[in-house]
Amino acid sequence: MPLMQDFSETYRAASDDELARLHGQIDSLTEQARDSLRLEIARRKLSGDDLSRLREQLAEHAESVNQEWKESRKADASRMGKRFAIRVALMIAGAILAALIVVFAR
Repeated sequence: MPLMQDFSETYRAASDDELARLHGQIDSLTEQARDSLRLEIARRKLSGDDLSRLREQLAEHAESVNQEWKESRKADASRMGKRFAIRVALMIAGAILAALIVVFAR
């Protein structure tokens, strides 16, 4: 188990966003980790409102990234559908052309 010093060093190197995310999950941390997190938050003079605002911004950013990903997947699916339709149309045109050649070659 990491020592208090290890948590302190880790949290000192963390961004404010990372501290806010951890603070939102503080109940899942060990007692040593909670104490070190609280000390680092106090050292940076981050208020509860600051932490809440940062968590909201993280949630909004995650939602934005998720929405962009969904739109990208939808666009990819649309392009794939168009490519498939073109390939099918070319195969049908090729089959028709082959049938016409056979009919007129007689």
